[in-house]
Amino acid sequence: MKNQRIAIRYAKALFLLSKEYKKTEEIKADMALILETADNTPDFKSFLVSPVIKEYKKNAAVKKIFENKISAITMKFISLVITKRRFNYIDYIAAQYLDLYRLDKGIKKAEIYTVVALNESNKTKIVDILKDFTQSDIELINEVEKEIIGGFVLNINDIQYDASIRNKLNKLMKEYSINIYEKVL
Repeated sequence: MKNQRIAIRYAKALFLLSKEYKKTEEIKADMALILETADNTPDFKSFLVSPVIKEYKKNAAVKKIFENKISAITMKFISLVITKRRFNYIDYIAAQYLDLYRLDKGIKKAEIYTVVALNESNKTKIVDILKDFTQSDIELINEVEKEIIGGFVLNINDIQYDASIRNKLNKLMKEYSINIYEKVL
């Protein structure tokens, strides 16, 4: 709860700044890169969260890692977050910024979990169907999850549609575990 409140505050400040300078698209790309880096590189976040390492070293490392990859505004923002010792929230801040961006642009986020990655043709078809359903633009994220066995699980607008084989098997197991016959004495 605390990290969500902190993340929202920082993300709102960055979003308002990006709107003021008309750099929302550029900073959106920066936040996506930062979120991807934080999610895919645990050592990166561990390094920046470490209380042993001084802020100036963290700032220097971030500048080296992201130089020529992110905008000056984002670099200054990250420097501020490090100085304020809030870098352990950077992934939450980036995610909140992306949510604010989607909200501002009227884009809905849809996540689809499948056993194999969807090809572009299937993604396009799904996006078109969801656009008709929601009457808004869709950002589709395809995650591969082997545990669902087959089919798919779709999350959009706090609604989950589970058309996976795993779900159907679980329903069958639950249905057959109920004894419909009573013992006669």
